[in-house]
Amino acid sequence: MALTYERAARIIETAIAKAEELNTKMAFAVMDLSGRPIAIAKMTGSGAMTSIVAQGKARVSATYGEKSGAIADRLPVGIQASLVSKSGGDFTFWQGAVPIFENGELVGGIGASGASSDKDEIACLAGAEVI
Repeated sequence: MALTYERAARIIETAIAKAEELNTKMAFAVMDLSGRPIAIAKMTGSGAMTSIVAQGKARVSATYGEKSGAIADRLPVGIQASLVSKSGGDFTFWQGAVPIFENGELVGGIGASGASSDKDEIACLAGAEVI
């Protein structure tokens, strides 16, 4: 089943609530399986580049079906650099994104940027658990 905008918006709303609970400002991006954005949100007060970084992290999780940090830990830096180059800079291999599954099927990824990488991931996990 494809991830709809309505569900992506609910995922982001839940992630924003978690970010507020963590007392931080972040940007969030939900990507579909083709790595294209479904929904993007930037909390007031988050950094200038946070929405771009969030998209890159989300794209990695949507593409690989794993947490972006786990992939970053596993892939050698040279391979990461090559993939970033080949993707036109669209991949960001840092912790802070998780895949989104619906009924056991990979449907996309959510990424965050703006806090520490572990807090980014915590907020994303909260959002991804909504569906």
